[in-house]
Amino acid sequence: MDDLAAHGWREWKILADIVKAEQIKADFGIFAASLLEGDAAYDAWIAEIARDDRFELWHHGFTGNGPNGEPGKEYQGTPYAFQKASFDRAREALLIRCDHIVRTYSEHWHGGDATTARVFSEDPHFRVWMAWAWAHREDRIRTVPADRRILDAMPVGMECADPANWTPGYVNFSEFEKEYAGHENDPYLVLQGHPWSWTETSTKPDRTGAVLDRWDEFRKIIAFLKSRAARFVNAYEYCRIIRGYAADTTPPAAPTGLTVTRSGPASVSLVWTPPAAPASGLDCYKVYRDGRPVALSTGPAWTGTIPAMVARTSFQVVAVSRAELVSPRSLTASLRE
Repeated sequence: MDDLAAHGWREWKILADIVKAEQIKADFGIFAASLLEGDAAYDAWIAEIARDDRFELWHHGFTGNGPNGEPGKEYQGTPYAFQKASFDRAREALLIRCDHIVRTYSEHWHGGDATTARVFSEDPHFRVWMAWAWAHREDRIRTVPADRRILDAMPVGMECADPANWTPGYVNFSEFEKEYAGHENDPYLVLQGHPWSWTETSTKPDRTGAVLDRWDEFRKIIAFLKSRAARFVNAYEYCRIIRGYAADTTPPAAPTGLTVTRSGPASVSLVWTPPAAPASGLDCYKVYRDGRPVALSTGPAWTGTIPAMVARTSFQVVAVSRAELVSPRSLTASLRE
């Protein structure tokens, strides 16, 4: 589901409640800058979603826009430094605000270009480029490693707006059935929709002329898929299944031997001893400062900044397996002036 932001988030809550009631799963493509806008109710709801295994928050863009606010062009023709900063800032916002490691990226509007593919491929924490093989974009992103193009198929649309004046949100079950035809034996389907617009479009005709309650049409789609024994999984969960990581159900042990030293007037260095690798292997570590997540590390060391005048700061780390299971926190290491 595309375009999650602070405006219209209550429509997303309607969808989330349906997902829970139907006992299925859904992925929400978030513009992570929305977490920095100060909407306390929205922030609290996103944090709740991030803790719920039925949902995955994936990277749809930091703002979605270009350097000068160009709509939809965050990842089209923009410089490498701009795009990398966008990925980094989105990861940081979701980690710090929600204690969530973002693993999946999918395109917004004008899509990603070759620079986006480079940024994605160089990033050690992203695992899935979702629905990447749109025919008119494939040549731009063929440098994405094959083992990270996990969901490399055109989404099956749930919406059928008037193509002459395309607006998302017109869910129509009958049109979905037509889209579904021929996909019965596919190993997976990616269903795409824009729930922020479903209430509004329930009062307007779609390209078929039908005026339908779009939420009811979505429920029909879910019932149709359930009747065919569909298994609902998140994007990164699917990655873990096909990699064999999902079979590992044992979290890693806590890292040990954590030490912290000041490495500059406003910087510190941490080192620790990794735990034994679980069956799926170790993926990364999360660093906590004063009880809050602040950074990720791919190895058993991290250097970062702290306010120069802070008299006391405490740190802990956790290990994250490739099965996305998290260890207990390490013992605390404190820096005192």
